[in-house]
Amino acid sequence: MRLFKNYLLNSSYQILLILLPLITAPYLSRVLGASGVGINAFTNSVVFYFSLFSILGTFTYGNREIAYYQNDKKKRSEIFWGINFLSWMIAGITYIVFLIFISMTQRYQAYYLWQSLIILANLFDISWYFMGMEKFKITVTRNLIFKILTVIAIFIFVRDQNDLIRYIAIAGIGSLLSSLSLWPY
Repeated sequence: MRLFKNYLLNSSYQILLILLPLITAPYLSRVLGASGVGINAFTNSVVFYFSLFSILGTFTYGNREIAYYQNDKKKRSEIFWGINFLSWMIAGITYIVFLIFISMTQRYQAYYLWQSLIILANLFDISWYFMGMEKFKITVTRNLIFKILTVIAIFIFVRDQNDLIRYIAIAGIGSLLSSLSLWPY
């Protein structure tokens, strides 16, 4: 039963990930224009590479190890903090390299800085722990709430081509807050 429930939760979240861009993309294309959408896509793609390096397989490894030691609280705690320490070290180094990259570029520096919240969001994302513990409801609910709040904020605060920074900030802050929201659990 738990497996089926987790499957339904994960499937519903995946459907949401498909549907939300279908709602926001036409709006953002119209409001931000081709230039704004292009700048966002370009800066986001660069940050995405740094972001991928910052997590460097810790999600998959952490998920697997936590699942394996699900019933051993002491071992789970050791794994959790060990992976977090490693993750923080890698993400910290990645962020420093990213800041050096930004300082060497002349264009889009402000956009890159706001986009870099995605790297910080990865730094604090512990969803791998809850996935390993098979507590999908917590992560799916959290993601659902923050995705919907982000979409609402986009429709409220992003009104014209000059709001590109605002859009990037909303998306980055939404990701960061979503990651931080799991820590109290």
